[in-house]
Amino acid sequence: METDLEALRQENEDMVGWITIPGTTIDYPLMQWTDNPFYLKHSWKQTPNPNGSIFMEWQNSRDFTDFNTIIYGHNMNSGAMFGSLRQFRRQPYWEEHPTFYIVYDQGVLCYDIFAVHRAGVDTIIFGLNLDTDEKKTRFIRFATDYSSYDTGIEPTIEDRIVTLSTYSGQGYTTCWVVQGVLNEAGSYIIAE
Repeated sequence: METDLEALRQENEDMVGWITIPGTTIDYPLMQWTDNPFYLKHSWKQTPNPNGSIFMEWQNSRDFTDFNTIIYGHNMNSGAMFGSLRQFRRQPYWEEHPTFYIVYDQGVLCYDIFAVHRAGVDTIIFGLNLDTDEKKTRFIRFATDYSSYDTGIEPTIEDRIVTLSTYSGQGYTTCWVVQGVLNEAGSYIIAE
């Protein structure tokens, strides 16, 4: 979990942090731009690249305090970028890789994966204006009801969630999503 963000940020100040799922191919810098399309087609060093980068929804807060933070990456056949997210369809894979981590300026955030499913891009899963208890409850219910299997974890409306998303390979209307809820006990936050 030791990542020198400052050194990497000298290469590109758009870096928000680093995301990793131990034991998988997901171990990348996490970017954010003023729109979403830029890092869809550029490397983390801002050079044109069809593989793109792993990047955070441009409307999300860089400190991960939103109820739902969305992180995108390409579904590469090689398994690179977010190509390995599709492996989470199988419950044994989740059992081997139940958490992911984000290193950012204030420490390390640990997320327990609570839902894995295919979601339409127009569903509440990609909602950013989840500003009422009713909307947050619907979001959680949708995620857990449509999950490929029961993880035994159900977030509350007080929790913070990260949604990892990659296109499902069946056009651009559905995505594979892996959703994690912040595990405060497993996180390390630097007091300000």
